[in-house]
Amino acid sequence: MAKKLLKLLIISPYPIFPLTFGGKIRIYEISQELAKLDLEITVLTPISFAQHQSLTINSNLKITIIRYPFLIPFLFTDRPFPYQFLVSFHPGYRFKIMSYLRTHDVIQFEHASFADLVDFVPADKIVIYDAHNVEYDYVSSECQNNTIRALTEKRIFCLENKLVQRANGIMVCSEEDRLRLFCLYKIKKTACIIAPNGAHPIITPHQHQMTDGNNVFQGIKQFKHRAIFSGSDVVHNRKAVHFIINYLAPQLRNECAFIINGPCGKRFQHIKKSNIFFDVNSKSVSKYAEICTVGLNPVMQGSGTSLKVLDYLVCGLPIISTEFGMRGYHDLRDFSIICPIEQFSEAIRDGFLLPNGREGILEKYYWSNIARKIRNFYVSLVQFT
Repeated sequence: MAKKLLKLLIISPYPIFPLTFGGKIRIYEISQELAKLDLEITVLTPISFAQHQSLTINSNLKITIIRYPFLIPFLFTDRPFPYQFLVSFHPGYRFKIMSYLRTHDVIQFEHASFADLVDFVPADKIVIYDAHNVEYDYVSSECQNNTIRALTEKRIFCLENKLVQRANGIMVCSEEDRLRLFCLYKIKKTACIIAPNGAHPIITPHQHQMTDGNNVFQGIKQFKHRAIFSGSDVVHNRKAVHFIINYLAPQLRNECAFIINGPCGKRFQHIKKSNIFFDVNSKSVSKYAEICTVGLNPVMQGSGTSLKVLDYLVCGLPIISTEFGMRGYHDLRDFSIICPIEQFSEAIRDGFLLPNGREGILEKYYWSNIARKIRNFYVSLVQFT
């Protein structure tokens, strides 16, 4: 008799494809790795123009689009409210997914936007909160004025509190997030594990010669130093790009080429500076991973952990980061220069060679290892209840 697979339902507040930011990457990579183990996974996502049909990734992983009109987020293209606040208003959505709630063993909520749906999860089901960050802190940092912040914080606090109080288990990206959640919501006994953001191991520059970075951009060879900033099109990354363009690039006009990689550069690519190079459609840091290149992380706000830190390190790049940018990565600090943003230009000039030993430390951040830890967490909760 075939072994019964544990059935996992993942509820995402946004479409998974295209994989344009860390939250999507986290859901997709963990789901893929869990599907290789003994789990049967269904990911529910809102409909979007970019992902207009449901997808079967493999025999154990299906991404299912729920045909519900999430109009509010799309009506506010340059929205003053954070997306997670806007999408939390979804009257009637529960009727679209009730059958899924009844037929799965574990119900996992990504973020807190759909937390009111826990009221309709059968009492005998295991509920997991995959806290990509402390949602209350993250949306607060995204707000542009005090009125919007007050409205957003009140709603997200109520939703996140509802979710953590119902959850049988919570997954956090770092110990800092665990402490913050447990303090903010007075959680006492809920099971919790640290399931960090991750990466895939890749061949690094010292193992073979990478020259794509030299060839992609005309004129980049003239610069002694190169620095890359990679990220999605969210507020804290856009502020970092603004800092690079308006402060770092002028200070190092003749010394350093700055590569802005990923969607974070879309709103800035009209800016013409001789030492700024944009690749807004790229999903990979590795094509620019050369010995003379450093990864930048001048972020000052947000929550959770910064996935770009891992992207830089698996590609063999040393890091220059703010203290905030390295939050949650205490074991990776030796591979970075941590300094105030005012000292970034000096740090770039001084240079920094990546110390040995990162491969062993990075193993716990490989998606496959993270998935095994999560799978064991699910099983322990199912057995305990």
